[in-house]
Amino acid sequence: MDDFKSFLNENKEKLKIESAIDRHLNDYSSDFSKGKKLRPMRRKNYRRDEHKGKIKVLTNNREYDFMKYYFLVKTWASVRYGLKFEEIEFLMYFYSETHFSNKDFDIYAKAILNKGKNISRFVDMGFIEMLPGQESVVKRTNRCYRLTHKCKHIIASIYKKMVLEESIEENPMNNPLFLNHSTSYKDKRVRALIKDMNDRRERLIKGDTLNYLPDDINKKEG
Repeated sequence: MDDFKSFLNENKEKLKIESAIDRHLNDYSSDFSKGKKLRPMRRKNYRRDEHKGKIKVLTNNREYDFMKYYFLVKTWASVRYGLKFEEIEFLMYFYSETHFSNKDFDIYAKAILNKGKNISRFVDMGFIEMLPGQESVVKRTNRCYRLTHKCKHIIASIYKKMVLEESIEENPMNNPLFLNHSTSYKDKRVRALIKDMNDRRERLIKGDTLNYLPDDINKKEG
């Protein structure tokens, strides 16, 4: 009996010690949580106070969109002036060059055109001309050439049409794509897209925003 009482007393002491430890830990954790202000988790799209003046919205605007109508304009230029697509791009390369040698022409003709073509083809078509005084140059590759005024006007018109500064002609006299008796099924589809392009250009000139939205919308206060 004495042994059993002593066993109970020992267990009571252990329980007192364990409960005291638990109370101490609880008090420490509560004091720690009170003393430390936990920082709330920030959302991924959280905006700071200095950015509250405006909000970004989804828009159809693109910073670089000048190639949208390139195919239509390139098709127009190809049919209008009897040039292949790669020939147009070849002449566009030399548009910013004041002059170039026959050797330069050969190098880029072999790289850009499917087959290297002689410069005389473009000279005969009135797109390239020899610089004055170059006839006396003995070595052919050293002769210098430049784009003609006609060619530079065509390239400039291509760029202006791509950014909708100019419309594509719908008159059959100036645009063979609009000749009813000589157009293929594909040409008719291109013709419809050209009409849509011209229509969108006219609507933009009149002030219609179409699908172009402002990138930033200022929030109205009050």
